[in-house]
Amino acid sequence: MAGPATATAGALAVYGDTTGKVLHNGPDPGTAGQVLTSTGPNTAPTFQNPGASSSALTVGKHTLWIPAGGMAPNTTNGPLWTTTELSTNKNRLKTLNFSAPTQQFAQFDIGMPPSWDEGTITFQPLWTAAGGTGGVVWALDAVSTSDSDPMDSSFGTEQTSTDTFLTANACHIPPPPPPPPRGGDRVNCRTHRGPCQ
Repeated sequence: MAGPATATAGALAVYGDTTGKVLHNGPDPGTAGQVLTSTGPNTAPTFQNPGASSSALTVGKHTLWIPAGGMAPNTTNGPLWTTTELSTNKNRLKTLNFSAPTQQFAQFDIGMPPSWDEGTITFQPLWTAAGGTGGVVWALDAVSTSDSDPMDSSFGTEQTSTDTFLTANACHIPPPPPPPPRGGDRVNCRTHRGPCQ
């Protein structure tokens, strides 16, 4: 099929029926790892390194929100899953209620997206409490499995994030810990609250 009349050697084009629209008019073929990116409407695309433009999806760290409702309490030593309505504005919270003196566990699975570079995973807990004082330690460990790997595999080294109780029913967001290295396609994560400090 002949290319669009405006194309020169090395052009990339997209076709609808028999007509083509030039996407990139050579001769620059780009280099390994670059993506063809346009910076806006009516702007000719060029080959760029991932992340060089806001329209290019960077391979690497992205955020996946996992709410408490997306986690399953362990059958053995699992927290209580509940819904709470706050008193003044009737905001509803879906929570996993971890016991202060006991180490309890909940788990969730993530099917990693194609853009994942099989690099490290970090976590940042979001928590609250109806009352109390002192500190809390949140932890996450994970195991990844690929095709034909046994799913009953041991978890990796846990990473922890420590925070201090501030105010009842306030949103607490402690800093993320150093990342545990993981690799694979399916990632099973286990989180728990350590005993009270």
